[in-house]
Amino acid sequence: MTAVPPTAGPDRSLQAPAASDGATVADGPETALPGGSVSTVVRVGDTVRRPIERWSAAAHGVLVHLESVGFTGAPRYLGFDGRGREVLSWVPGTPASRPWPEPLLGDHGLTSLGRLLRAYHDAVAGYDPPAGTEWWTGTRPLSAGEVIRHGDLGPWNTIWRDGQAVAFIDWDFVEPGPAVRDLAEMAFFVTPMRDDDHCYQCGFREPPDRAHRLRVLCDAYGWSDLRHVLEAAEEFLQEDIDRITTLGPTGTKPWAGFLERGLVAANRELLDWLGANRPVLIRTE
Repeated sequence: MTAVPPTAGPDRSLQAPAASDGATVADGPETALPGGSVSTVVRVGDTVRRPIERWSAAAHGVLVHLESVGFTGAPRYLGFDGRGREVLSWVPGTPASRPWPEPLLGDHGLTSLGRLLRAYHDAVAGYDPPAGTEWWTGTRPLSAGEVIRHGDLGPWNTIWRDGQAVAFIDWDFVEPGPAVRDLAEMAFFVTPMRDDDHCYQCGFREPPDRAHRLRVLCDAYGWSDLRHVLEAAEEFLQEDIDRITTLGPTGTKPWAGFLERGLVAANRELLDWLGANRPVLIRTE
């Protein structure tokens, strides 16, 4: 199988909504939701509310585009509430927090995830963000060969129903980049490219066949070059380290919080493990 890039979609003209656009949605009783490493997230009825950030309009533009092309694997952007928070639709299902749901421990769940990611990349390939769009990493245009990446594809941001991965949530970290970077990030977390103790925390009863799991995920997505995926995984870890060490000390959100949480040292340990275990991840046939 050869690597197949996302196909370009028909619509490259949709504009991201400005921070003041969108309908005002009614308030109601709130339930705090777990997670939310960047902001406080609550549920109100069948909606999710979260504070507006400087990059929120960029995420809204992506979600509006995905809805316009019929992609159902993401929440819908609904506007703002009376407190000025963004309002997204609630996606029913269960996030894959540890220990993972049973399907994710086997080939079926990996295949489901790989196909969902490919469907997202195909859906977003037709989106051309407006000039001056501010991503969480700053303002820059979409370059040739790039897509708008989800940017935070850990299992905790996947929603599962009836044994299938049905949606991605938490779109704060969308940004332009190569599609393989999303695939590599997902592969890093769900292979998982971590030590055996971490695998047990995920729910495995014995160390998984990591090379097999990586191959199943990439085959489902339609990508054959596993070495490229590993290189992209190393790149995203190193990029995180560089951003945190550069921007964290300036107090810039969200990197200041990442610096405080000790993610530089944690990412360096992950990079070391990845470099030492390449033979485990790509088995020589």
